[in-house]
Amino acid sequence: MGRLDQILAATDDHIMRASRVSQRAVKPARRRIGSRIALVALLLALAGGGFMAWKHQDRLRAMLPNTELNDILARAQKALDAGNLDGSEGSSARELFQVARSLDQDNDIARRGMREVGEKLLARAHDALKRNDAGLARQSAAAARELLGGGAAVEDIEKSIAALDARGTEAETLLGKAQAAFDAGRLLGDDGAVALYQRALASDTGNSLARAGISRSVDALAEQAKAAFAVADLATAATRIEDIARILPGYPSLPDLRAELGKQRDAAAAAIESDLAQAEAQLRAGRIAGAAGSAQSLFESVLQRDAGNARAKAGLRRVAQALIVQARAALEDSNAGTAERLLKQAQAMAGDLPELRAANVDLRELRERLAIAAERPVATAADLERVRNLISEADAASAAGRLINPPGNSAYDKYRAALAIDGENKAALAGLAAIPVRARAIFDEQLAEGGLNRALGMLEVVRQFAPADPSLSSMSERLANAFLDLADTRIGEKLPADAERALQSARKLSPANPRLSPIETRLRGLATPAAG
Repeated sequence: MGRLDQILAATDDHIMRASRVSQRAVKPARRRIGSRIALVALLLALAGGGFMAWKHQDRLRAMLPNTELNDILARAQKALDAGNLDGSEGSSARELFQVARSLDQDNDIARRGMREVGEKLLARAHDALKRNDAGLARQSAAAARELLGGGAAVEDIEKSIAALDARGTEAETLLGKAQAAFDAGRLLGDDGAVALYQRALASDTGNSLARAGISRSVDALAEQAKAAFAVADLATAATRIEDIARILPGYPSLPDLRAELGKQRDAAAAAIESDLAQAEAQLRAGRIAGAAGSAQSLFESVLQRDAGNARAKAGLRRVAQALIVQARAALEDSNAGTAERLLKQAQAMAGDLPELRAANVDLRELRERLAIAAERPVATAADLERVRNLISEADAASAAGRLINPPGNSAYDKYRAALAIDGENKAALAGLAAIPVRARAIFDEQLAEGGLNRALGMLEVVRQFAPADPSLSSMSERLANAFLDLADTRIGEKLPADAERALQSARKLSPANPRLSPIETRLRGLATPAAG
């Protein structure tokens, strides 16, 4: 209003002066009228301009140069470029742009600056999240929300911060469990310290406690490997070294542990070789079992260190075979107790030996004979005569090929009847022992004459009385080929049923015989036209 009053006063002053001039004018009337019109127009223009200036005085004032505002905006931009986005000392970009806004609410530079600060704060929050710095991310996101007024980008970063907080909580829980497992000495397994520390690290990749926990756990595994070295437990040491390599491949002591393992393995291999050579020498010298330096103890010592050592396993089988030989000598002397002890030792070392099964059969028979002899009264002359007759009948049955059949009239039954009267009768014992020998002879005869079923019966006698007989395999193959020859003949004679029976007998005797397949093919060819 003050400036408008000044304008109006100036206007009145001009009018008064103009009036005085008009009274003294000596010009013509037309000139005076024109001057007055111009003066009135000028006065009106001045009055209108003054009014407009008064009405828009604030806007005009804003258009004038403002040194303070420009200085603040320049400082704010400089802070923004330097990354000094937020603070509390009045020097950050956010604070300076806010001061500029307070001086001029409509200032576009300040408004754009505030938005740019918000966007850079969002970028800072993202970068902090990548480094798992939840505190800085949360602070930057909160400041960005104030400046940007929210939005999808702000909400996304806040969700990511919440997820990081959740992972941090999970990591803390896992760290507690891992420490408890470590204290309990439970390092490996799904619930072991290593696995739990690894899960914590996966949840929070920057967690130094989890990394340190893994390192401490690997240190403990290395100590276990060293302890295993001290007692020559190379299997455990190797397993622990493998665990370390899997968990922490760059573990500094890993090369040294591997070198020590190689060194001890070489030493162990040399010791095993020495013990094997000594065990084999003891076996040849007859020092089979019992003493600490026996073949058995040395072979077993090797297997304790190298469970898969084939040479030691084979050596123990040879020890078992030697014990069976000793057991048979005890059986010959009717020493059932010694024989049983030796056979039990052999059983523990090689229970699948065929000669072991045969020796056990002989042991049972010896015990039966001894039991019968203990209960039997002293044989009379009539008993002895009866024994002689039974042995004679048994010999005749053997010569006739009646080895085990018919029941009661076979060589086997006659010899057993004689032994029931005189359990130590050498002729009866020899006759029983000769039954498998006689069966092999009859087998050869019947095979040559084409009596294949009779030969098969003799093969079964040998299997029953001498299961360890080395000729059993060749006997089976010879008889199988004879049945295959018969099947081939019957196919040629167009007798498929007979051929099939012969083929089945051959298959039972020798399942892997290479002749089976082609003969089966010929038999199917014979049967197909008949079916059509």
